[in-house]
Amino acid sequence: MTLTVVNTFRRAAAWILYRLGLSEKAIKGEDDASFSNRIRAQKAAFLLKALGAPIGYDFSMYIHGPYSPDLSDDYYSMTDEEIKRLAEEAAPEMSRFKEAIKMIKKADLETLELAATLLDLAMAEKERPGILCKRKPEDALRIVKPWANDEQVRGARRLLERLGISC
Repeated sequence: MTLTVVNTFRRAAAWILYRLGLSEKAIKGEDDASFSNRIRAQKAAFLLKALGAPIGYDFSMYIHGPYSPDLSDDYYSMTDEEIKRLAEEAAPEMSRFKEAIKMIKKADLETLELAATLLDLAMAEKERPGILCKRKPEDALRIVKPWANDEQVRGARRLLERLGISC
């Protein structure tokens, strides 16, 4: 990958952190709140990528849904000054995602985890038909997230619909 492409990814990651109101300390801490912030940043990047944001990180399924170790490396390495500078640089190309990031910021963490996981499962089925063993993505979601009840799954589906993502 070229340096320009990598910088585009970092700018988008910084814009997400900035728009979510996450500082260097809020991401790098060892407490539960910092862990939750990292999950939110990961799900935001995954969902915005699905909307067409210039986020080239690769995601794979992990404990709390789609996860990118490269994205994690990038946000761990950013200082507050770099987050702000890169977010400002990314603003022109990311401005069309302002409403989406507001919805993501307001959503509870479980809904984000379920929405991102549901989308990931649906995308996997489209790419490799039959991978879900003829299950609907919602049914597969209940297998990988057995704690999710029907209302939570409906909430995840509603978030995806409000974002304009179909699966």
